Amino acid sequence: MFESSDTIPILLAIIGVGGVLACMAWRMPARLVRCITEDRRAADADRRAFQRAMDDFRVEMRRLAERQSNVEGRFDAA
Repeated sequence: MFESSDTIPILLAIIGVGGVLACMAWRMPARLVRCITEDRRAADADRRAFQRAMDDFRVEMRRLAERQSNVEGRFDAA
């Protein structure tokens, strides 16, 4: 059936490489889903932190505008 002594090792190598590729193809989607989920959680946390910082900035700018308009009002009244 086999004509040379190199045929069996070649077939075993092909089967082994195919098995390794099959395992990688089977495990890769799970890794990708996990990475995407972790990235999405990190992005959500970053988005929330950014939103809090922007809210604080808006409050501070409003406070600054009120103080400045109060001072300008005093100068205009004088």
